[in-house]
Amino acid sequence: MRGGATLAMVFGATVAALIGSCLPPAVYDCTDDEHCSDLGANARCEDVGFCSQLDEACDSGRRFHEYAGNDLGGTCTDASCGDGVLHEGEVCDDGNDIDGDGCNVDCTLSGQEVWKVGYASPGDLRDRCYSVAVDEQGNAAVIGHVSEEGTGYNLWVRQYDAAGETGWTWVLNGDGNADEEGWSVVALPGGDWLVGGSVATADRETDAWVGRLNADGILVWEATYDGGESYLDTTRGVTVAPNGDVVTIGYATNVRDLETDLWFQRRSPDGQTIVWTQYREGLVDNAQDRGHGITPITGGFIGVGKRAIEESALYWVERFDEAGNTIWADQASMGDRESVWTGAAVTAEGDVLLVGWQASNAGDTDMWLQRRAPDGQVLWDEIVASPGGDDDKANAIVVDERGGYIVGGEMGAGSGSTDAWIRRYAPDRSEVWTTSYSGPAGGRDTAWGLALAPDGTVWACGYEASPGTEWDLWVRTFTP
Repeated sequence: MRGGATLAMVFGATVAALIGSCLPPAVYDCTDDEHCSDLGANARCEDVGFCSQLDEACDSGRRFHEYAGNDLGGTCTDASCGDGVLHEGEVCDDGNDIDGDGCNVDCTLSGQEVWKVGYASPGDLRDRCYSVAVDEQGNAAVIGHVSEEGTGYNLWVRQYDAAGETGWTWVLNGDGNADEEGWSVVALPGGDWLVGGSVATADRETDAWVGRLNADGILVWEATYDGGESYLDTTRGVTVAPNGDVVTIGYATNVRDLETDLWFQRRSPDGQTIVWTQYREGLVDNAQDRGHGITPITGGFIGVGKRAIEESALYWVERFDEAGNTIWADQASMGDRESVWTGAAVTAEGDVLLVGWQASNAGDTDMWLQRRAPDGQVLWDEIVASPGGDDDKANAIVVDERGGYIVGGEMGAGSGSTDAWIRRYAPDRSEVWTTSYSGPAGGRDTAWGLALAPDGTVWACGYEASPGTEWDLWVRTFTP
């Protein structure tokens, strides 16, 4: 050790023994092996600047001296992330090999933003992202709409690699430069993408639209659906059946009364043949009923959305079989508080997780989370509300491999504004981490799309209020 170290060691140990915890424990550093010579011929100075000695009990064959600093004293020199000891360069170390529990396997904190990219159309126009999916290679595709002067909203799909670098972009502009929306994207085996939304037509307002893009962003096939009357038809959610068939959900108009009905449909894997079509008529005429999301479950699918009574929304959830027949369904009744389901996910046990919002007694809306058994029985309800009594809405949910889940949406931030909001829950419903984001204009900012990459990275997308550009879309990734 450095000059006087041996004497200092003895003195420090003696004084510490006399006065107990009044003095901090002694710490001795080194810059070369000579500084460790008092510990024996085999002692040496490790790269971290502390002495070690031989110890066959360690995999490395060496153990730090008890007076090493940085909590290394008495530990093996091969001590590393995951050993439960906080070493230099580690932000945390909880002693396990589990990601997404607050401290990740690389000893970094969970829920930290890795990178963000955005898109803003020129001028005071609206751009939004509604869904994100990640493929087996860790590449992602997002879908929404972007705006251009004179062309309205255009359905927009963009691919990103794991580092946030843009791959390809695909845009759909329908007839008459009217509005198109992109609502849902799903990663397919082999690198293709299933996408859904709506397309404007010259004589039919909008038609529900679904398509398949290959790994290079080239359209493989597309298909549309007209409910029969010239009004609104839209695909809001897409998924894939076990045999490769395409199943969509949204809304369509099949009676000329300017209403929309809940609608879901099954098509062949190439999208060109309709296998069946199902409607769920509203509670009253002339109401706007919406299917918002769909997810597979053993033997069929879960669909969520809302029924409408004049300007009021009432939640709807249904489990239906492979032929579109009802297994069980639940919806709010006339006179119930306003409520909507926007997303659903299924756990490994077959339970159904739902997210959306409901009206509160204070006159605003609160996030609404719910878990149901496979037979539809409600297991628990949870309300998440901002402290200021503002509007809060949950828009998306994904389940992780441990049975926990991640929820995305928007949290009220006062003065009519909301912040984009994402929270990860452990399997026991406890909060693991929460992050929120306020855009530069302080208006409405929201998270709409969520996905988990194969390495556990959390992907999210949405839109933010920006001065001079109305809304700009954003894509972010977070540590597990």
